[in-house]
Amino acid sequence: MDFKSWRQDIETWYNAYVSGYLTAGDKENIIIKRDHSLRVCANMVQLATALGCNDSEQQIAAVIGILHDVGRFEQIRRYGTFSDARSVSHAALGVEILNTETVLNSTDADIRELVITAIRHHSALRLPSHLTGKTLFFCQLIRDADKLDIFKVVTDYYQRASDKRNPSIELDLVDDAGYNPAMLDAICRKEDVDYRKAQNLNDFKILQAGWVFSLYFTPTLVLLRKRGYLTKLRAALPRDDGIDALFEIIGKHQIAE
Repeated sequence: MDFKSWRQDIETWYNAYVSGYLTAGDKENIIIKRDHSLRVCANMVQLATALGCNDSEQQIAAVIGILHDVGRFEQIRRYGTFSDARSVSHAALGVEILNTETVLNSTDADIRELVITAIRHHSALRLPSHLTGKTLFFCQLIRDADKLDIFKVVTDYYQRASDKRNPSIELDLVDDAGYNPAMLDAICRKEDVDYRKAQNLNDFKILQAGWVFSLYFTPTLVLLRKRGYLTKLRAALPRDDGIDALFEIIGKHQIAE
């Protein structure tokens, strides 16, 4: 299997597929998700390289990155939101689309199943326990690469000096003062918290900070800190002793591999 040509064919299909959604509907958010997936692809290759993957594995990583959010475009067209809680699982919708389209039909069966599995589980609260080997690795890798770029998207958005709000990025959450102390306590204990429990935008920001504890690979954490996303996220939250304590825990966090 020529992995480089395969990746190029996937990228060509992806760009054509997304262009079909740019002619109508929510063009701004289509572009946001298109560009997000391309950056996640770059993150996947960078992380795979740092973790010692060979060239074919890097190409597989790139394809998973390109395709991981393919369900987002149909999600916002049908439902007008990126909130899975208010619509459907975008990961499941993406798998449905890939099973309907022909883009992976010529892919070796084992590679195709690996790609589909990684996409199916990339946004789950936690990975199923039965995953092993390469499948587990790529499922973990896409979750890290995805979070890494979501940190970029949301911190860029929070830093904007503009009154224009984007409900899709905010998941339609109200932007009022305060936060849920129970959520903060759970995050400080490094617990997995379902984003659907967020009651306002500050809760969602706290939950995003807690994603640090669910990262799998040290190179991801290194890039997260190097790119300054945590500093930007802290600046977007209220000055508060409890939140200060959370970021102190985050600053000391290391990944046990």
